[in-house]
Formats: sequence, structure tokens, C-alpha cells
Amino acid sequence: MKYDIIFQNTTPKEIQVASSELMKKGRLAFNNYYGVNENDNCEIFSADNTLLIRKKEFHYFRLYVMAIDETELSLLLKKLGEVEYVINIPSKTSIDNWDLLLRNSGFDFLDVYSRFYNKAIPYYPSSIDTFATEDEIEDIASLLYNNFSVYTDHLPTKEEIMGMVAERQIITDHKDGKVCGVMIYTITGNKGYFNAWIDKGENALSLLFKAKNILIENGVKYCYYWIKDTNKPVIKIHTLLGGKPDGLKDYTYIKR
Repeated sequence: MKYDIIFQNTTPKEIQVASSELMKKGRLAFNNYYGVNENDNCEIFSADNTLLIRKKEFHYFRLYVMAIDETELSLLLKKLGEVEYVINIPSKTSIDNWDLLLRNSGFDFLDVYSRFYNKAIPYYPSSIDTFATEDEIEDIASLLYNNFSVYTDHLPTKEEIMGMVAERQIITDHKDGKVCGVMIYTITGNKGYFNAWIDKGENALSLLFKAKNILIENGVKYCYYWIKDTNKPVIKIHTLLGGKPDGLKDYTYIKR
């Protein structure tokens, strides 16, 4: 098998059609694609028994694959490499097959995160009562990009931060007149999601409590968030407040 990998612009609808056609050929041996947003800019490459889908994020591409044939998939992954590719494998079971495939194809393991949930969100008083403003966007972006990983933490772009500020999805903390803390959250139906939480000041818990209180005020019954497995202090905080892992882990690999 010889392929020249040429990605072409596509839409979520076209991806859905291509994936349906592939699944008609047989059972997927590898699949980490679970959909993209309507406004995501994606490109696709289709081989005989494999789909490669990539989405531009910052200076790299996040990669999704659907494959029936492991040999063909391995060949295609080995050919990638002119730009950086990051691939995420969410799973509640062993990913030994993925790990072997990716390492043999030139990918390196980065990190693993666990998803936590809280079904009984507690109410706590908070001294934070500040939603982010437009003139804080640069400070918010700087705080996020200098303290989190653009590869593993699924950080918003500046344009997305701007939209979140407009929708009042970001709470900020301040010290000496400057932004020192950020909590980003989203609400979908009766579920809440904490997207990013950091505070270089003294009100980190107040940021967390304020976000939880907003969820309660909006009738949210469930709260989800991802925590790096090695971040023991944050795991301890959320556990004390009723958070529990639900068994889903997200493994991140990179090909530089």
C-alpha cells in the first residue's frame, strides 16, 4: 500500500457521511472520533480502510482516526510528521493496543487526565463576584497559555475567550489591579463543565465556589471536569468537595 496523504477541507456532515461509508466495510479496530463542532475547521484524508481527520489548533493539528485495517493505519501514521500532530484516546478500559500502535508510529506519550463528576454540588460563600471584561482578554490568555499545556488542556483560542467573556462564562480574580485568577465554565442543559481553573493570588477556592454557586443558581445538577492524574493537590480538593472519578481517562500522544 502506498499513499500520498493529501488532506482536504471538509464539513462535519461530510465527515459523518465518510465515516458511515467506512463502517459499512467492517468493524472499526481503532476509533477516537466522536464528532466536532459545526464551526471547527477540519480536513480529511480517506484511504481504503482508514479515515484521518485533523483539526487545526494553535500551531499543531489534533488528529482523529477511524480504521478497519491496523496495518494501513500504522503506515499512514508513520508518514505523518511535517507538522506536529496530537492525538487523544479517551477510554474507560486499557489502551495497550493504541499505545503500541502510536509509539511504533513515532508518537510520544504526553499525559493522562481523569474525568471527575459531582452530583451534589455544595454551596459555599464566595468573595469573588467579578465576570471577565473585554479589556482582560489578553491577561486571561496570557495566564492560561503560560500555565497550561496547549496540547493536553484543550485551551480556548483568544477568539473563543472573547466569546466566553461575552457570554459571562469566565470569572476573574485580581491582585494589585491585575488579573491573577481565572475560572472558565460552561453550562449545557442540566450539566456544568469546568474548563480551566487557575489562581496565582489567594482566592483560588473562592473562584471555584463562585463557579459552583452559578451552576446551582442555574439549576445545574451535575458538574464535570478533567484533572491530570499527577495533580494530587487539585484531586484532593475536588474529592473533599464531593467529586469522584467516573472511570473515563484521556490519554494524549504527540508526533513532533
